[in-house]
Amino acid sequence: MPTTIGTILVQDNKTGVVVAAMDGGLLTGVRTGASGGVATRHLARKNSKVAGVLGTGVMARSQVLALAEVADLETILVYSRNDDAAKKAFAEEFSGITGLDVQVAESAEGLVRESDVVTLITSAVEPIVDADWWKPGTHINAIGSHAVGVRELDSATITKSKVVCDQIQACLNEARDIQIPIEEGVYSADDIHGSIGDVINGTIPGRENDYEITLFKSVGLAVQDISCASLVYDQAVAEGVGLEFDFGG
Repeated sequence: MPTTIGTILVQDNKTGVVVAAMDGGLLTGVRTGASGGVATRHLARKNSKVAGVLGTGVMARSQVLALAEVADLETILVYSRNDDAAKKAFAEEFSGITGLDVQVAESAEGLVRESDVVTLITSAVEPIVDADWWKPGTHINAIGSHAVGVRELDSATITKSKVVCDQIQACLNEARDIQIPIEEGVYSADDIHGSIGDVINGTIPGRENDYEITLFKSVGLAVQDISCASLVYDQAVAEGVGLEFDFGG
């Protein structure tokens, strides 16, 4: 069963009338992939050739597509706790879709050590990586676990990285990857470099050299769903696709 289930209702911004209903799970997957892609474009080294994705579930699919789109990659490594056949099928499918060499890594550690960009998109409860695994210049997209009490990253990974959030206060409120190091006294809110929007706008610098480790922490924002749904609706109307029905019965 998908971890994200929902329906998005699109309303006319002038009248408030509901004009469309969409699969919220699919849309959330797409916009989550897009956010990781945008962060990679602005924070990863330009010469990145190998990307790694920890997680091979539904949400990982859009992450692979986004990485292939925004970076000049040669190889994508994938790894998860799924059985070998499922991981192999995932790699073969996306090798065909992206035209890249998509391989199953032997371990999470091996994937991290070989990758220039790493996306974590899992439902892990405890850290699945170790700070000692990261090579200089890696970019990390931490997009998975952010429910109460769970995290994907160890505290040392946070403290050694330049952390950029999708929205700082949202991450402080929801992201245990950040909350736990703060509670341990090894990190503070002031250590967060800024938000990805400020990097994109040029208000603050993104990556400043080829050796620093950059980390994009995302908990997901409602405005992303709204913007994505609006775009899908406008394109559907323009192209005449979708099933029309009367919300009033």
